[in-house]
Amino acid sequence: MKLKEKIISVAQKAGTAVVMASAYGITAKAQGTGGSLDLGGGRDIAPVPLIGADGLPSFLNNAINLILIVAGIAAVAYLIWGGLTYITAGGDSERAAKGRTAITNAVIGVIIIMGSLAIYNWVINAAYSGTTS
Repeated sequence: MKLKEKIISVAQKAGTAVVMASAYGITAKAQGTGGSLDLGGGRDIAPVPLIGADGLPSFLNNAINLILIVAGIAAVAYLIWGGLTYITAGGDSERAAKGRTAITNAVIGVIIIMGSLAIYNWVINAAYSGTTS
């Protein structure tokens, strides 16, 4: 398996694991303590809510932010890979072209991710404030 395919595979598996862990997180509760774990001495561990205090909007916000962060990390890793491919091409014009293409695609990906985040934040702020400016 090529290095690029391995990196993509590991990133997909890591992203899936993070999303699954956050979606199916475990709430710490002890029996008979009203939903918190008594450690003695007046110290309690409060349960961690599955979705958050705001419910589904909070969960979706966290999930979208996580997806954009993972995509940004993948784009930067692809940019680095393209740069290394271009630098180590030597006199091989095919490898140099492959490196330039990877760099171009990674930069376009970063711009799209940043634009997506800006549009998402604008929509969320407009929805919460009731204005579009």
